[in-house]
Amino acid sequence: MLRMAQVNNIKDLYENEDLSLREISRKTGHSFKTVQKYAYQLDWSEDNLPDTGPQSYPVLGDFIPVIDEWLEDDRKIPRKQRHTIWRIFCRLRDEYNFSGSYSSVKKYVRKKRFVMNSKNSGYLPLGC
Repeated sequence: MLRMAQVNNIKDLYENEDLSLREISRKTGHSFKTVQKYAYQLDWSEDNLPDTGPQSYPVLGDFIPVIDEWLEDDRKIPRKQRHTIWRIFCRLRDEYNFSGSYSSVKKYVRKKRFVMNSKNSGYLPLGC
């Protein structure tokens, strides 16, 4: 991960000094892909959160509210007592006759936990 000063340097070289991406790559020592990524970045505050909507999970879609409820309830109990992905899958299968696969449950739960954890993380603006 580049420091903000390095990113700003790449943006400055690209936008103000009109250097090509390859020249910036040679000058800074960063790979072409890295230079390209930061030179073309427009919105630095955009969220790149994964899609967790029901339309992305056709078989799992009807069970998403149940899983979300379990995950929200898990936030209130100690970490060691929370549902594992396997336990979520087994409960869906046994209690709700879920006929989907474990991998679809795993994919959704991992993305949902990522989204839940990223909402908790914040930042403070740097002052002068």
